[in-house]
Amino acid sequence: MIEFWKAHPAQFTLSQNQWNDLNSHFEKLLHQASVFERWEALSIVKRMALILFRIAMLLTAIRKYESDDWSAGLICEERDYQIAKSLVEVFRQHSFFLFDILGKPKGINYQRLPNRKKRFFENLPEQFQRREAIKVGQLLGISSASVDRWLKQMTKDYLEQSEHGVYRKMVFDKVDKKVKG
Repeated sequence: MIEFWKAHPAQFTLSQNQWNDLNSHFEKLLHQASVFERWEALSIVKRMALILFRIAMLLTAIRKYESDDWSAGLICEERDYQIAKSLVEVFRQHSFFLFDILGKPKGINYQRLPNRKKRFFENLPEQFQRREAIKVGQLLGISSASVDRWLKQMTKDYLEQSEHGVYRKMVFDKVDKKVKG
């Protein structure tokens, strides 16, 4: 196969729909990581986008080799893109799991420090008022100033604010698209 590629070099690219999907999907994951994880986790998301591209390229190259295709252009097939995306989602989840376990080496065991923002969000009821969020924050040892800051950050993508001080968690379907609820 290496000899085939030396004799028949080609340039790989994703389709425009795949590029759009990759960019929007990983933009959402970057935002999610910036809200719920430590800042260092952003590199995991960026790395996974690159890995998705590389896996899709390899799958497409293997498919081209098997079909004895001599064309100079390689456009990723949708099935190869979806396979790569599925694999990368598993890799991303495992990377975040390891990230939480390993933490930083400076003697701080980040595994013992819970992700407070994620725990706070998970402990909020489906619909609540600011004072209820403050109570949840107090139970978790979070200051009211942090609660207010986090509510403001989460209101962009994870909470709806129907009126001043009244919030509702957004509902997402299995592919993380907002659902009217």
